[in-house]
Amino acid sequence: PGVHSPTLSGTTQLDSYRPLFFPTVLIGDSKLGGISSTIASYEAMILRGYIVDAVLLFRDEYYRNWEFLSPYFKERGIPVMSVQPPPERHPDPKGDAELTEKYYQDIVPDSQNSPIFEVLEHLNVCHDSRITEVQTMPRRTLDSIWWPFVQHGHVKREADVNIIDS
Repeated sequence: PGVHSPTLSGTTQLDSYRPLFFPTVLIGDSKLGGISSTIASYEAMILRGYIVDAVLLFRDEYYRNWEFLSPYFKERGIPVMSVQPPPERHPDPKGDAELTEKYYQDIVPDSQNSPIFEVLEHLNVCHDSRITEVQTMPRRTLDSIWWPFVQHGHVKREADVNIIDS
């Protein structure tokens, strides 16, 4: 399913989740046509006001989409991480659980030596930056904005400034 997949209300997922303003990791397509669909999804998100913090791709050694998409998104300040795809489903549920657990241990090891941890650190930096931006808005507003139809005597303190984050 893509970013334009419908929700139960009939709107697209993009429109449904946008008011929540979550940190956003775009899961790109690693298969044939994946470069185009990943970029189209990214652009649709940007048009709706999303801030895409990172892109995640499963490695496909045949198409190697991450090789094109990494520099494309780097130009836009967005890191791309690629990981091995999950294993094929095992017919035995216990065997499937074991394979899945091993897969997760491989991509998220206890040593924390994995590209996933780099993306998590990047998401933390993005979050801290966003919080700082919101917290400094009132002071910056008072220092730089003139409201032509407002009694300036009523807007003297940072607490007098209403913040609109999105």
